[in-house]
Amino acid sequence: MKKNIYCLLAALFTMCLFTACSDDDDPVVPGSKLEDKVYTDEAGLNLSVNGIPTLGKTIDFKHIDGDKATVTLAGERLNVSSIIGGIMSKADNQPAAGIMIPTPGVIPGSASVEIPVTLQGDSKKCTFEGSHDTEYATFDYTGVIDGEALSFEVKNLKLKNTSMAATFATNTNFMEDDGWGGQQPNAYRVFRLIWESEKGLEVMPGVAFPPATVIGLMTAMPMIKDEEGNPAQMVTMLSKVLKNIKLGEDGSVTATYADTKKPGWPETTSPTGFAQYVVKADGTILLFVNPQAIMASVIAKASKSRAFDINAVVEGLMTDVVPMLVNGIPVSYGRAIFDQEGNESESASDISFYIDENVLLPILNIVSPLLEDEEVVNAIVEAAASDPDMGYMAEMLPGILASVPGVVETTTKIQLGINCVRE
Repeated sequence: MKKNIYCLLAALFTMCLFTACSDDDDPVVPGSKLEDKVYTDEAGLNLSVNGIPTLGKTIDFKHIDGDKATVTLAGERLNVSSIIGGIMSKADNQPAAGIMIPTPGVIPGSASVEIPVTLQGDSKKCTFEGSHDTEYATFDYTGVIDGEALSFEVKNLKLKNTSMAATFATNTNFMEDDGWGGQQPNAYRVFRLIWESEKGLEVMPGVAFPPATVIGLMTAMPMIKDEEGNPAQMVTMLSKVLKNIKLGEDGSVTATYADTKKPGWPETTSPTGFAQYVVKADGTILLFVNPQAIMASVIAKASKSRAFDINAVVEGLMTDVVPMLVNGIPVSYGRAIFDQEGNESESASDISFYIDENVLLPILNIVSPLLEDEEVVNAIVEAAASDPDMGYMAEMLPGILASVPGVVETTTKIQLGINCVRE
């Protein structure tokens, strides 16, 4: 009997040894102890796109099963109250508190991109890599995650449609004979100015001009200062300030411009990552920009009047403007038009980039009611009157501003933009 008991104990002991050895030899499942988490700038995210550090984005990590996971790249939602908090009082700001708006994603043309990944490493720290493509772009990626932080690199990002990847210089060929033996600038060779409306802008009592004509005249007036501090025309200053715009094969948009805040106006280039674009099949560009500046600019104007319903402005922005910022602002392009009659340039290198009524009218319908408020109009007129270079405009502004709502209401076509030369 004792012998049988000893044999049984020996067998059990041997089984335990084999079981222990088996446990020690079991492979560690990569990422098995990583928790689902949304990484942000403040929560462990280190993101770069083609070697450029990128802020204001999120990556949502989800562990699926075994060594499988997904990472979802998106723009970080923006709190509206953080934009308008310094513009309006707390009471005014209350309705907007907690409203979060989406922002453009990491990859041009995609608000969010979900990527399935295979993890390599141990249970707590892993790496992953691969390639992915979206509707508009292809790219490679690598990542390192340890639970506390996620480093993600987007590499070799390239648009599928690179037909508009080029450098576009502002048009400098805009001077023409003034009929008196001298030269004068032609605003239509610099700006694309088409605005068809039943009503005009009233420049003086009983006298109204088409909106495009008024804009053209204003661009030819000395309302800004040149590098020497002398009054200069906007039409002549554009090429001095904005040198060119570059659309990259990676979807980046950069501009070379004169830094007017420094002596001598040295040339500088805007940072990569400030704006992106993609080319749609219908021949338009979708432009993706940071929404903060646009939101703050519109709301700042509204906040000048305490009587105006700021909630209506915020609601209008949410309905009509925010979707364009997230899904891309449609920017049309085509052969440049150099006159009021709509005649196109003979050169295929002369290109117009412009925004039409489908984009502008929703925004104008939101903003134009502000000009029916006496406080807003008075504030604009006072600002013009106090500026030595714009003082002469002060007398015309009340009539022009008062006629804007009628012009917007009867508008049938708008094309506003700039003319460039493709280099």
